[in-house]
Amino acid sequence: MKRIAGALALVATALFISSQNPTAQSVGAIVWQTTFNCPEWNQSAGILDAAVCLAGDNIRGHGLWTTPGHPNGDEITLAANNAGGGGGRGFRHWRADGFDVNGGGLKISLPANYADVWLRMYMRYQAGFNWNPAGSPVFTKDMYMIGNSGIDWTFGFHGSNSMWGWTNSGSIDSGTIGWTTIMRGNTGDGQWHCYEYHIKRGTTTSNGVKQYWVDGVQGMNVQNANTGISGGWTEFILGSNQDKPANGGDMYTDYDDLAFSSSGRVGCSGSSTVPPPAAPLNPHIIR
Repeated sequence: MKRIAGALALVATALFISSQNPTAQSVGAIVWQTTFNCPEWNQSAGILDAAVCLAGDNIRGHGLWTTPGHPNGDEITLAANNAGGGGGRGFRHWRADGFDVNGGGLKISLPANYADVWLRMYMRYQAGFNWNPAGSPVFTKDMYMIGNSGIDWTFGFHGSNSMWGWTNSGSIDSGTIGWTTIMRGNTGDGQWHCYEYHIKRGTTTSNGVKQYWVDGVQGMNVQNANTGISGGWTEFILGSNQDKPANGGDMYTDYDDLAFSSSGRVGCSGSSTVPPPAAPLNPHIIR
């Protein structure tokens, strides 16, 4: 389903999504989405909303830092497009060896302040992307959820076992699906994978929710999360920092086909080019 990047409108797509992904549960109406259907861009062109993608689409650059091999920074480019998705282009985030050596990322504002966030994105790590130690990213921050009370949650690979999950100020919920499971080995597989998450505001340990799925397999279902936020989430950063890539030069992480709902799971579009990772033996369920 091709549409102009970041068009902010309520879209009654539950029937369409159900037909594309019959296993999706609690399908929600999409309130924001992008396939990066916009002109080519890199950071050297400017990072204000008017310079990035399309003016008024609430997509802008986040920072001006760059990697040694790509002084023009991160890009929106045809080379980063998910061919099985909605068309357009994709966002390419560059990462280099060491600690926090990366491009500036994107910052995307949501249409309103939301206490219940469901988001779907497609992401691929360049084939051969390696870490030190092999197969074990110390951490990645592939997405930041930014709250209006200053409480941020990051979504990426974390912890001693490099599991996909959430972290906030050193508090890690890692779930049960890790780097080597998703990539089927120690290095990036160069394939698109579908990542979904659900985070619901909770100010006590009884009313917040944190869930995620990778390629349709659930890896976390925390029903007693204290998210530590009094308001809601207003924006997110796509493509942020990481620790200890080991590639001898720049390598990319691509993102495409983002969709956001405040009422239910978006679901995958069926465009993943590889089978889903093996289901964990014991889903991470905390009640």
